[in-house]
Amino acid sequence: MSTSKDSLKFTMTSRALKLLGQNLYARPWSAVSELVANGIDAGATTIYVSMTEDPATNTGTLEVLDNGSGMTEEDLEHYVSIGFDKRAVTSTLKSSRAPMGRKGIGKLAALYLSNEYYIHSKTTQDTSTRYDSAWHMELDLDTEADKEPTLNKIHPSTIPSIQLCNAFTQQTSGTLITIPEIELIGLGTQAFKSLASRLAIHFLKDVLPDLKIYFSHQRLGTKAEFREVEWHPAYGNYLLLSTTESHANIRNKINSTVIIQSASRKDTTTAKTRLISTPEFPKEDFDEANIIAHISESQDKDAISGTYLPDPSGTDEYPYNLKGWLALHATIKTTLAKENDDRFEKNKFFSPTQIRLYVRGKLALEDLRPHLNLTEQYANYLEGELQFDLLDEDELPDIATTSRESFDTEDPRFAALCILVRDWAQILINERSRIAQSEKKKLIKITANANNAYAQRLSRLIDKLNISNEEAEDLKQEVHLGLTKEDPLLEGKQAEAKENYRIFISHASRDKVLADIIYNTLLEHGADTNEIFYSSKDALDVSDKKRHEQLGPMIHDAITSSATKIIYITSASFCNSIYCCFEGGAGWATRAVADYELLTTRYKLKPDWLNHDLPTTELVNHRGKLELNRDSYLLFVEAINRLIDHLNIGRKVQNRNLIAPIKETILPSEEDLNFTGQSINDFYNFRLAYRIEEASDSDFTNEVEAK
Repeated sequence: MSTSKDSLKFTMTSRALKLLGQNLYARPWSAVSELVANGIDAGATTIYVSMTEDPATNTGTLEVLDNGSGMTEEDLEHYVSIGFDKRAVTSTLKSSRAPMGRKGIGKLAALYLSNEYYIHSKTTQDTSTRYDSAWHMELDLDTEADKEPTLNKIHPSTIPSIQLCNAFTQQTSGTLITIPEIELIGLGTQAFKSLASRLAIHFLKDVLPDLKIYFSHQRLGTKAEFREVEWHPAYGNYLLLSTTESHANIRNKINSTVIIQSASRKDTTTAKTRLISTPEFPKEDFDEANIIAHISESQDKDAISGTYLPDPSGTDEYPYNLKGWLALHATIKTTLAKENDDRFEKNKFFSPTQIRLYVRGKLALEDLRPHLNLTEQYANYLEGELQFDLLDEDELPDIATTSRESFDTEDPRFAALCILVRDWAQILINERSRIAQSEKKKLIKITANANNAYAQRLSRLIDKLNISNEEAEDLKQEVHLGLTKEDPLLEGKQAEAKENYRIFISHASRDKVLADIIYNTLLEHGADTNEIFYSSKDALDVSDKKRHEQLGPMIHDAITSSATKIIYITSASFCNSIYCCFEGGAGWATRAVADYELLTTRYKLKPDWLNHDLPTTELVNHRGKLELNRDSYLLFVEAINRLIDHLNIGRKVQNRNLIAPIKETILPSEEDLNFTGQSINDFYNFRLAYRIEEASDSDFTNEVEAK
């Protein structure tokens, strides 16, 4: 005969517990972060995370060690109670702050990663309550009878700790979690680098300033090397940034200008970084949603403040603060972004373009953007870190979803947050669109200037041809057609005038001393380094072969650009280098006489394919020395000024300030000098003359002996 019962107790089987653990987290790194959060709730200030990989089995052992208060037997009884609210009881926690956890299910993070785990914990409140114990849980999923899981006491020596057991024994309190047999298929070095980044962003330093998290990833048989995980946003890649902090605190972290993709998408340009004030939200934005009574002036100057009314007809009010920052990246193309800030990190495991939402200092939502209904292109460039503790107010219902990684999106508090952040983000997006329109207008003007400059260059070349005036006018008309509309002679394509004008210094590595005179003089007069292709600027004694192996593609691009003017420095070394001959031959084949300059050490060392009756003077005297004299000085002056004229064409196209040429000076004759008692040195440009004299110490004997 059966016994009648007035109540029946629910039980949780191993299979149910495993399924619950699997559904709590979307990815393993979130589960690891949850284990770290448990240590923080225990008052820990230092937490070590170690992953030891066994390549033979594609599995790993995770160890998480904290220096928190540890767990007494009473705490362990609460631990095995699924859904137990830590905030509702007084515990042995060291920390005075409220626990991050609320649902009592974060312990299931271990079961997301593996079917078993070990706990070793100890406390030292006083001698009477000192407690040290080790435990093991393993889910029995293979038997037909699905048993209730149990946490079984074991001897500490049986815990398969690999890296952190010794460190734990030296602590007076804390907890060591060991999880073996974690599946690691598909997770390589990049994935674990991403884990370190995610651990760094999972907890806000502003809320937990004393917290230090150390991470190490190693193979079985090697010793762990722990490094503190740190998150440094790529501030240098932000074009627009708005923060509740004082702008003074953020100004030294950002660049004054950043590289952005131009409107043409073929080139890049620079733009000034802007700091945008935190917006003032009008009251009516929230009255419509009937969720916010007012947006008050912030008592906390580092926050957007307001009051939440759960029931507009009631009297309960909950003040809130929205803190943090929103930024819009200048570019999300990794190569360009790294030029702005080498800390920019983006891969399949980690993306910086997220608006991360924190509650009580812990990452509560990885990316708020999908909830903001922002459809504009530049919404994909947004990043931010926001704190909004109202979502986890103790006196209000818990709205975090069971996935532990989102919220009930229908809740008025979440809706209010989305309204606030959407309007805030929209300001940045609108400003970026305005910048894009401005860049587009600038590009149209630059294109028109480039077409005009290109047409003028071609017209001058046409005037030098031995053809009739009628034929010359016909050619000029074809140039005009090619620049203004699709030209049949160009197979239906519009001619492309270059917007950037550059200088290419072609030289043998042994002639660097001569090339330096030109390069440094151009820089001194205002040229930018990116306007000059000079392969020896950062290298000493680099062979021509090595230089071309390293810079071949860049050299090819520089030579074939129709807006690049080449200056050749020819010498015995130049003529004996097949690589320099390649540069010269390519230049000869692809450009007109007016597109290059020529300096040569000796007449006989001027290659035939560069012999176009350009004005040349021997740089080296009969003793194999570069001599500062009237002829050599004027040769450098005239060549450098023609290079400056070329760069200034491009500067006019770009509406930039022009480069000042070397002042034209009329050098007096020897008779005039004798009459006035002056020296020719009085009429030289001092800096240029000094550089020529400095180079005069170099030995060019081989130039004299060359045949």
